[in-house]
Amino acid sequence: MTVVVLVVAALFLEGIAGAQAGSVAKGTLRWRSCGGSFECSTMRVPLDYSNPAGAQVNLAVIRRPARDQSKRIGSLVVNPGGPGGSGVEFVASQADSMPDELSLGMQRRVAIARALASGTPKIILYDEPTTGLDPNSLELVTEVIVRLREELGMTSIVVTHQLPDALKVGTDFLFLYDRTVHFEGKARDLALSDDPDLAHFLDPFKKSLVSAVENFGLVHTGPERTPPR
Repeated sequence: MTVVVLVVAALFLEGIAGAQAGSVAKGTLRWRSCGGSFECSTMRVPLDYSNPAGAQVNLAVIRRPARDQSKRIGSLVVNPGGPGGSGVEFVASQADSMPDELSLGMQRRVAIARALASGTPKIILYDEPTTGLDPNSLELVTEVIVRLREELGMTSIVVTHQLPDALKVGTDFLFLYDRTVHFEGKARDLALSDDPDLAHFLDPFKKSLVSAVENFGLVHTGPERTPPR
């Protein structure tokens, strides 16, 4: 379940993919030194995880063992996703970066990874997780939230002003205004609520949605046009 709290001001990670690979991939990886303190290998995994016995593909992987093995607390799996550059090169170039040296989108994903590193929490709280992100980073972060719910059964509590993101990740909604709960229910009930403050909050989103649809040419509301001959 993902509870989205819509607030009005008056309110590295795709570790799931790594976990899936570990459950399907067989055999022991043969690690070799590949520069600095890093070790590289190749993992053979199914092209389609729903068909483990089908076609296989090789994935390049890289790791840096803990400097002090006696203090090692676990493994952090990073899959930068794609399309884009080499994930192996990304890890090698960013391994020593501090959080404030990463892009805003990567900072958000690292924050989720840190929450997962201590174990498998039952509930994760997100405070404005998509604010300030570019469209691609926004898509990656919201996709992680959805996958954590669908694949690991985690409950997420997401505090946000961003209605499109809320509708993507949420299953249940609360609308807070002036420290009071004005709405609690499912997405389909949001538009049907007669609460004036909620209606005022939703109005800009509805207008921008209509404008986007019209500008993309999906709906034509003007006079009929005569097709060119």
